[in-house]
Amino acid sequence: MGFKIGRVFTLNFEGTDLDGAEIKIRSASVQTNLELGTCTVERECEIIGEHLVSWNLEEENGAEIPADTEGVTQLEVAVKNLLIREWMKATRGISAPLDRRSKDIDSSPEEPITMETL
Repeated sequence: MGFKIGRVFTLNFEGTDLDGAEIKIRSASVQTNLELGTCTVERECEIIGEHLVSWNLEEENGAEIPADTEGVTQLEVAVKNLLIREWMKATRGISAPLDRRSKDIDSSPEEPITMETL
């Protein structure tokens, strides 16, 4: 049995116009990243739709927007672009803890370091 790749991200839109939106989307491959940089808007919508797992987006009247390619085409362009930006940020992000300082090194010098203009 092998290791299955293909993480699912819950995108964070805190502090943006989509604050409160919850979008779950599968990770993107290198090929998908490359294609998103050069494809048409129609293809962008297809790619997003192929990777969507779920979302809580609704129309003004409360009707659910389907979490698929058709639903993506119903979004405003700015919303689609923000979705792509946050998705790519999550895909390219580092999920491991970053604070792994060595315990063997004391980072503070024994003597003060003086600075002088050259």
